[in-house]
Amino acid sequence: MSETALDFYAIIEPRQGRLVRRLRVTREIHRALAETFEAQAKEMLDPSRERRPYEPGYRADDEILYIDPYQLPGYLKSVVASPESPEPLSKAEIEEGLVKGLFAVEHGADPAPTMLFQNFDRRQVIEAEGHWLVLHKDMFRRFTETALAVGSHLTAVLSGARLYFTSEFMVRRYLELDEYFREATDEEIEQFIAQPALMVADRAEFLAVVDRPIRVKIASVRRRRTLEEHSAKEIRKAAQRFEFDVRTEGRGDQMRIVVPGDKKELKRLLRLLDDDLLESDLTGQKYEVNSKRRWSPG
Repeated sequence: MSETALDFYAIIEPRQGRLVRRLRVTREIHRALAETFEAQAKEMLDPSRERRPYEPGYRADDEILYIDPYQLPGYLKSVVASPESPEPLSKAEIEEGLVKGLFAVEHGADPAPTMLFQNFDRRQVIEAEGHWLVLHKDMFRRFTETALAVGSHLTAVLSGARLYFTSEFMVRRYLELDEYFREATDEEIEQFIAQPALMVADRAEFLAVVDRPIRVKIASVRRRRTLEEHSAKEIRKAAQRFEFDVRTEGRGDQMRIVVPGDKKELKRLLRLLDDDLLESDLTGQKYEVNSKRRWSPG
């Protein structure tokens, strides 16, 4: 990667949604930024670090997660198509706390340029109103301009169609992951409760307790296909191992799970269906987990 091929931008988030702004920098600052971003990219993508396909909800330790292919959101596609089109980042946008991420783009690799991303928050803004002293040639001078502090590491790299990142929480501040960790739509909620394995006694009561976390869980359960691949009898037996009852009606192939109208009970059922309740074969200890990864003996 050549430093002269890199262009630098910021992702801001005003009320109308995410937008890209261009960073206008001097040649000296451009060279320093390029060296910094390239060194951070080399560190992040060190071949010795384990790489794992992204699974919604999994919290990485030292692994690098990836999505392949990753679909660029519209506000980044415009930068690829027209590198000079974004407006310059303004002082007002910085001071209002709109900056969510900084990134560099290697345009020479078009149509699939490499993108290097840093997370950014308001603590990295150095405001002129503060009492900042800058040492210059053995003399401290008062700092009189608004400035940005560049981060010490990258939080995501887009290489070709593959997005590498270290933290779902961090990367969601400036990139779209809704396709991979999203809420069930109204239509998907209706499809969920219409499944043969379920019975909703009071549809209005059920819909009244469906909030965002429940929508996310229902979307995850649908991806996991638990209700398609396991019978109501199997699900009820699994619940008994965790000492709570799953109400059912009918027998044999006609047995159905009665979906609870109580929010707490509904969330417990969804956690079971989404494999959030696990038991150790070694100790017999039971756990509720919100971060999980499929076991691989390799």
